[in-house]
Amino acid sequence: MTVDAHGKVTDLRLTPQALRLGEAQLRRTLLETIQRAQADAQRQAEATARPYIDDPAAATAVSFIREALGDNSHSPHRM
Repeated sequence: MTVDAHGKVTDLRLTPQALRLGEAQLRRTLLETIQRAQADAQRQAEATARPYIDDPAAATAVSFIREALGDNSHSPHRM
């Protein structure tokens, strides 16, 4: 399974062995694999961005851009 930097699944390959797992086991395995791949993509993206986010000037710029784009996902008032 391959995901992009946003955790979106971009490729999936099923082997004959995977197809023999049965519907329930295959579903569980796919969901677990997708979740691990998404978490890994998130960790990699955060690690790549960390040097820039830790820079106060960059953090200010990111905040400005988020505000300008209406991104409230990092707002303290988020519900």
